[in-house]
Amino acid sequence: MSDYFRIGKKSQLGMIFLLVLIITVNTALAAVEITPAEIVLNVDYSDFTDEDQTVIRRTVDIPVRNTEAATVTVSAGVTGLPSRYNVPTISTATITPGETKTITVTIEVPHQQSSGRRQIGVVEIRNANNNAPFDTALLLQDTRIMLAVDEISVEYEDLDGETEQENFDGDDSRLELDKNIRPGSPVTITFKDIENLFDRDYDEDSSSLEDITLTIEVDDEDIFKGNFEEEYDLGELTAEEKDDFEVTFEVNEEADEGTYIFNIELTGEDGEGATHTLKTELKLEVERSRDDLKITKFKISPDNPTVCDKNVIFSTEMKNIGTRSQSDVTIQLYSPTLEIIQNIPNLNLNRFSKEGHSYSRSFSIDFAAKDLKPGRHDVEFNVFINDDELVDSQRKLLVVGECAGNKSAAENADAAINALEDSNKENQDDDREEQQLVEKDKPEKYSSKVVSSGKIVQTIEDPYTSENVLVSLIIISIILLLAVITIFTVIIIKNNSEVSKK
Repeated sequence: MSDYFRIGKKSQLGMIFLLVLIITVNTALAAVEITPAEIVLNVDYSDFTDEDQTVIRRTVDIPVRNTEAATVTVSAGVTGLPSRYNVPTISTATITPGETKTITVTIEVPHQQSSGRRQIGVVEIRNANNNAPFDTALLLQDTRIMLAVDEISVEYEDLDGETEQENFDGDDSRLELDKNIRPGSPVTITFKDIENLFDRDYDEDSSSLEDITLTIEVDDEDIFKGNFEEEYDLGELTAEEKDDFEVTFEVNEEADEGTYIFNIELTGEDGEGATHTLKTELKLEVERSRDDLKITKFKISPDNPTVCDKNVIFSTEMKNIGTRSQSDVTIQLYSPTLEIIQNIPNLNLNRFSKEGHSYSRSFSIDFAAKDLKPGRHDVEFNVFINDDELVDSQRKLLVVGECAGNKSAAENADAAINALEDSNKENQDDDREEQQLVEKDKPEKYSSKVVSSGKIVQTIEDPYTSENVLVSLIIISIILLLAVITIFTVIIIKNNSEVSKK
């Protein structure tokens, strides 16, 4: 019996000794450690600056702490690297008890990874004398995005209908406007200086960014009036090339108040198949003001009437998109050169979200009953509240033509030339008028406001555009051609008559 217990005690002592040995070995192995769990290798592909360059050399710093009672010599290396990566030398360091020392490892990095962080290997610390492992950490490559935006600009209308523009750094991950946006207003997002950051001396096939795509996704598409295109093809950018891009939409006048999140993603693929993606979040706040009426339709039919047309239709629509009902609304159709002034006063519109918050009206105008001249005419549709407060206005340029067959080709040609000369003179006058406004730095859209039927809204007219001049030149060319054909026809008929007499 005693021998049995003696054997049992020896077995127990052996087990205890083995356990202490295992703990001691494990403690010794863990006594030298890498302090962070992850080591980050920062890589910028713009450092490829030569056409024949295949790798760039980068270093990582590995903090190692010795918690043993004795000095140790350790070596640092990397395992599990992808193909084409290389660690040319093994780095070693001698670390005294309680000391933390940084070991620098050099890695040759090819142009291979897409932008962002991803694991490419494992950092190992070993005993330099017997190669016993001490500790490991993950090696992450953080690759710079080679597609950049210098600035993102947002233009919008605030609650008072004033145009606001805010500019943000292109690398900001979250953008938020200072003011809220009114429903029914236009919003323009401009991406300025979209740039390919590769060096122009690097191989052009590798450095070109292709299939550049802009994607804009919104958490609630009810913010848009009509269809909104979420994806845009921006084409290609060569190394160091820049370009701008603009996206415009209109906030639905029926949109709910609240926050709308726009997730913006710009991505492109380089010549080595790596993708580069820039992500930004834009937050918009939609809010309704108390007094806000919006013109939602202003259409003229036919598009190109003549002075002889008896039935020219001006179709209009407005909505109360504010939070307060309006009991004294006036709409006005106005054009001094077309001798039009139509006022509809004393309209009642309920506040938004209730029935009866919109109003439609069509005006039929007999141009033939007026002594009109062909040419270009400004037509305005204005909306007033509180008797004389202008809340919205739209202007259209209407080109009214001559009656068909009313004049000969030669007469039409002379009239067109005179019209062009008058147009050029008006353009010069408008340019001078616009310059004076700029110098005063107080541009006003309206110089007076009107509600009663006996008054007229006076406006600063829009300067004529180059497109209008081009249309005039085309018309003149057609008229001159008709005149030449007419002259040649007369000559031919006359010659034939003389030949017949002979």
